Amino acid sequence: MNENKIIPKSSNVASYAYSPKRSTLTVEFKNGDVWEYEKVPPHIFEAMKKAPSVGKFLHERLKGYYDAFRVDPSEQAK
Repeated sequence: MNENKIIPKSSNVASYAYSPKRSTLTVEFKNGDVWEYEKVPPHIFEAMKKAPSVGKFLHERLKGYYDAFRVDPSEQAK
């Protein structure tokens, strides 16, 4: 994950980070799954940092709006 990794107070999200170069938001869930959301504008990342509930924000502002894919666990170690 990126150097700007954020660990929120969340029952579902373990951490998240944003890559401005790739416009990618990477979200690690407490169950171990890691998802990458593509073509996410910087203002969405900034709004997520300020959201009272990261999980709710993820559900309402990311899922279904940005292309996402699950990161293969073997790729996470690299």
